[in-house]
Amino acid sequence: MKKVNYFSRLIAGALTLSAISTSCFSQWSNQVSGFSTPGYGIFSMSVVDANTIWGSVFDSARFITAQENGYFARYKNLFTRTTNAGATWIPGRINVSNPDSLIIDFVDAINKDTAWVTMLDTVAYGGSIYKTTNGGASWVLQNNAALPMFAAPWGYPDYVHFFNDSVGVCIGDSNGTGLNNTQPGYWEIYTTTNGGALWTRVGGDSIPANSVNEYAIDNSFAAYGNSVWFGTSYGNIYRSTNSGAGWSYAPSNLPFMYVQTLAMDSMTGLASDGLNLVTTANGGGTWNSSASYDTTYISWMCYVPESKGNSYFTTSYGYPGFSGTSESTDGGNTWAVIDTLQHGAVAFFNASSGWSGGFDSSMTRDGMFSWGGTTGIAMLTLPGSRTLVYPNPMTDKAIIQVQDGGLVLNNASLLITNELGSVVYSQVRINGNQLEIQKGSLAQGIYFYRLTTENAVIGAGKIIIQ
Repeated sequence: MKKVNYFSRLIAGALTLSAISTSCFSQWSNQVSGFSTPGYGIFSMSVVDANTIWGSVFDSARFITAQENGYFARYKNLFTRTTNAGATWIPGRINVSNPDSLIIDFVDAINKDTAWVTMLDTVAYGGSIYKTTNGGASWVLQNNAALPMFAAPWGYPDYVHFFNDSVGVCIGDSNGTGLNNTQPGYWEIYTTTNGGALWTRVGGDSIPANSVNEYAIDNSFAAYGNSVWFGTSYGNIYRSTNSGAGWSYAPSNLPFMYVQTLAMDSMTGLASDGLNLVTTANGGGTWNSSASYDTTYISWMCYVPESKGNSYFTTSYGYPGFSGTSESTDGGNTWAVIDTLQHGAVAFFNASSGWSGGFDSSMTRDGMFSWGGTTGIAMLTLPGSRTLVYPNPMTDKAIIQVQDGGLVLNNASLLITNELGSVVYSQVRINGNQLEIQKGSLAQGIYFYRLTTENAVIGAGKIIIQ
């Protein structure tokens, strides 16, 4: 079978990482994904809100070393879910007929109870869609179109995405005939308007033709509003602006002609072949070369919602020197390394709520990362922040002052975390236009503050204690 970008990973192992300016602090903190087998990581992630996140699982021990005939061994019929921002993650398994032969490829959720997954059969081949409405306790098969969906041997559902509780799209590879699928059909894409009770295949006249053996890349998918995009093994990026009903495509112009991952808002976005970046400013109509990307290898990438096309994160794991997370706050022009730890899939709900898959050590250790600050952490004061901290660096005390003359704090809250994301100070019921903070027992170092009201972030940035 196919799908994983072996080419890019082999190249990554042979290259020398460029010298970079590395951020000396990280805002990721560890959470426990709940799996008992060491080395399980998160391959796809669906962030519903600041509290509700779902993720699908892969085995990192087999992901890099397995050969083509061992491809399916990497993925698992396992998922994990949290409804309290990751304080507790509850793992689960889809117990349907022949569960041992099924693996999850992609997960998408709309709330804490309702989610869909694309699944592959490792024995009979072909694929399917399953849905849960009770938090993963039980799942229902949704292969219910007029014709067989993702039929063996070449049927392969890559992504499923719902725009609301009724309207969704499922995107699969061309399901053709002949040895190694050399007589292709056309992209197997379905839409639904009733939550998946009935799926209808999109006609070939609404989808630009694919090349022989061109397929979608597992984690090369993005959705924003009513638009979706996916990248292919031939370096093309397909897009739909009407919930999957009609499609167009454009070449990515990536050097390796392989779209490893992509991230979008409505009009601006980034795509990568693992080592290089291209950008778009017209919703994927055209793609152009970006500034050189010289941080870690890119396995996953996400856009940070509400950042007006400016903030993106990349993550990677694997070969030493090519693991870690990087952040851009200027639309991908420059990047700062956040850490060099091994990371899986990454997704954000907003600038202060994000998660990345880690790799579990046991049922009680590791497996997930939670973002503990606000994006743009390399700056003393974040763009758009309405506060000023002085003196900064501080020794004994400092003032956090609201710079917006028309704003008076009413029942605001202050949270200060250290470099590991642990809360070291908090204060509530703050009123007026400034407050004083004391060094107290805090050690010298770098800390991060966030001043919020019930509905908005008033100010955020970095505090240095000397």
